[in-house]
Amino acid sequence: MVKILIVDDESFMRDLIRKALKMISYSDIVEAVNGEEAIRKFKENKPDVVFLDLKLPDMHGGKVLKVFHKNKKINSKCKIIIVSTVAQEEMGQNNQLTLKEAKELGAVSWVIKPITPEKIIIAVREALNKLN
Repeated sequence: MVKILIVDDESFMRDLIRKALKMISYSDIVEAVNGEEAIRKFKENKPDVVFLDLKLPDMHGGKVLKVFHKNKKINSKCKIIIVSTVAQEEMGQNNQLTLKEAKELGAVSWVIKPITPEKIIIAVREALNKLN
């Protein structure tokens, strides 16, 4: 069974992602509202896929991504999907994370807000294809 971690401080965003995932029969879903909780739940739950918002209340999502990467032995196959208002092309401009760094740290896809269930479904299917 695929385990998914959703990291976003906005409850309506977590709800939207969770509902989209349930539409395609993914139900083993864990949620975190900030970076510290995300890191703890990543270590405890060993997710296969993580939806990671870059703007979190306690730390930038780029820092969380770096911690995930350092703990890669927890789940070396985990695929990260960045969820952000920042397009891939804009990463690195006034942000703490460049597109190249994100890819090197395990990000495999980006979902640009505003998100739709269709964007979530496409992103998770692409990430899971990279697991195999």
